[in-house]
Amino acid sequence: MLKSLTFGGSLILIATTGFAQQQMQAQPVQGNLKNAGVYNLATGTWSRGNTLAGAADRLYNNNANTGFFGVMGIAADLIWTDEGRIPSSNADSVTINVMQTAYCSSVAGAQNGGIIFYESYTSCTDILALTPTAAFGFSVPGNGGGSTACWLVTFDITGTSLAFCMAADGDGTFDGTSALDNFGWTIVLNDQGAGGFNGPFLNGDPNNYAYGDGTKYQNSGAAYGTGLGTVDQFWLTDPSLSYANGCYWFGGYTGGNPFASFWLVLDGDKDCGGNDYPKFCSANNNSTGAPADLTGSGGTSASSGTITMTSAPVPNQPGIFFHAANQNSIPFGCSFLCATGGTVRGSVTGGVANVATYTYDNSDAKHTISTLGTRSFQYWYRDPMNAGNCAGGATFNTSNGVTGTITP
Repeated sequence: MLKSLTFGGSLILIATTGFAQQQMQAQPVQGNLKNAGVYNLATGTWSRGNTLAGAADRLYNNNANTGFFGVMGIAADLIWTDEGRIPSSNADSVTINVMQTAYCSSVAGAQNGGIIFYESYTSCTDILALTPTAAFGFSVPGNGGGSTACWLVTFDITGTSLAFCMAADGDGTFDGTSALDNFGWTIVLNDQGAGGFNGPFLNGDPNNYAYGDGTKYQNSGAAYGTGLGTVDQFWLTDPSLSYANGCYWFGGYTGGNPFASFWLVLDGDKDCGGNDYPKFCSANNNSTGAPADLTGSGGTSASSGTITMTSAPVPNQPGIFFHAANQNSIPFGCSFLCATGGTVRGSVTGGVANVATYTYDNSDAKHTISTLGTRSFQYWYRDPMNAGNCAGGATFNTSNGVTGTITP
């Protein structure tokens, strides 16, 4: 991560209202980005550095900095809300252990504020009526005796009760819409009478740093990336009503202005604790334009009748859920055969409204989990409209695989 960046210029932002998307004009920041270190939110203690050894995966990475920060220039505790996406290709949910952001502050002494996360967030919409997934207050460095100081701070909640689960792709399934797939996050930087010259660093540079780079899921060795799912806008809430609450940007990234998104890096585990059906293997796009994502839900007891498999989006064609003894990844149709060995096929189950679902309730032989222990599940389905995109013109496709340890 970055230890020091130098910028030149002034600390001015001008806002104009009256538009659906309200425009601000950002100016470059003068000063250095200082590394505040790692703050343990559970203990309230600091340590040096900006990354943690043993943080399992980089899940989200919006650290491509533009050289600007957001500031309104008013004495108010502003609430800034941005968006992003964590893929569900490897997990239905993730555990967040480490959070990193950057900001500038004109507050003398400690800068107080907070950071809040939301699932299934629609970009540039009001967050006041939403239920947070997680929320943390903090007290971090302010201006340090100067007019304005800019800081990089890493929050550590690894192995504490503060570590939290967040649904990947917003709701555990990639649906191809930001209203379901994106998470939202808010940073609050209390003004404390300093005159408003405090706000988040503006990050995101998709022309030079790819969306999703520098994460577990894409180009993990990249030093910088533009956060997957983030767009050139944010929602601003001003409790003082000096400015209209609403959707803001800086005139448009494609026009040479700063990208209206904030510095955020998230580290954690790609499977959240308690996930009974972790994913494996992969799937290619089908005729809906997306891969069929298979998820498992319900308890793992075969006699309880609550083991349910759901695959979406899928074409509204016949299909079969099946389970087997082994995990694999063999080219098969338009995707891969993930579950092999001792295969047990269920009854034909077609897609309805691009969703297929199947519950193993032991009502007949095809529903029964015949072999207890670890079983691998998958969905096979017809996909004739996608044949032109498949090797050999295959007219069928498959989901990813999930696995579960089945009990009596």
